[in-house]
Amino acid sequence: MADKRNILDRKTLDRYRKQITDDFENNYKDQLVKEFSNKVTAEVRTKFNKEFKDQIIDEVTTDVKEEVKNQIVKEEKKISRGKSFKIFRLSVYIIVLLSIIIYVAYRLYKTDNLDIINYTYTKPEETKEVTTTAPKKEEEKVDYLALYGNLVNTFKVYDYNLYKNNPKVDDLSMITKLQMAYSKLKESDIETDGSILTIKSSTLRSAYIELFGKDDYEPTSFNIYNINFIYSPNKNEYIAIVSVPNTEDVAYHAFDASEDDNYIIVKAYVAKIDNNKVFNIINNRQIGEYNNDIVKYANRLTVVTFRFTKDKNFYSMTVE
Repeated sequence: MADKRNILDRKTLDRYRKQITDDFENNYKDQLVKEFSNKVTAEVRTKFNKEFKDQIIDEVTTDVKEEVKNQIVKEEKKISRGKSFKIFRLSVYIIVLLSIIIYVAYRLYKTDNLDIINYTYTKPEETKEVTTTAPKKEEEKVDYLALYGNLVNTFKVYDYNLYKNNPKVDDLSMITKLQMAYSKLKESDIETDGSILTIKSSTLRSAYIELFGKDDYEPTSFNIYNINFIYSPNKNEYIAIVSVPNTEDVAYHAFDASEDDNYIIVKAYVAKIDNNKVFNIINNRQIGEYNNDIVKYANRLTVVTFRFTKDKNFYSMTVE
């Protein structure tokens, strides 16, 4: 059976409930609300602070990144424009410099003169610089004509047929070579006794070796125009009797000379002289009067090219 002592009537419960409620309202409510509020506020603030801070950081970071990126792009564009302009300006400088160098090189090549801009320009006296560079000497030209031109006047070719055959020394007969050696003799080398002419063989031999540069001399009789020299083995000399005075001769006039690796080359006009008349040596046509020079008839004379060895010995002749 239930214990009635533990059962409270409704009125008593309402009273207790009211007391508890009043006590809670008066003594605990504010405190609990305050503590709860503080706790909730702290949690909310902490959460808010963290989330808001992260959001702000993210937003700020994003903004900063975008701004930095934009600034970098702008600076890159500026740098690129600056580089392009500098490259263009450098290219212009290089082109101008190359043009100047090419122009200077061309002027130096064409004129061999350092005053390439103004040839009449001279520095003021007080600003002239002393230079130790010696003035450039012009290349000295050898006057071959002065050196070798007289070679054609030291001998003569009396055989007119040779002016048509272009012979070399090895093609010449001994008679022809003795004639040429005779032309080198001086008057003192020929003894004259009335109409008798005498030449010692040793004298003609010396002239022969001087002209041809070798000693293959063989004494034999020869003639010069109408003068016949007979060789005498007993006396070892040449004897001729002149019955008719000689009127013929050969004349040369050298006008050019040169030298190559092997020979001295002399070009000369040649003419036949007879009774003081000038004749073309090839066709024997009379050209004019002879006055010890044939150069005034040059355009109507034959040109002969003589070649000599480096020792000035006769080598060949060629008619042009």
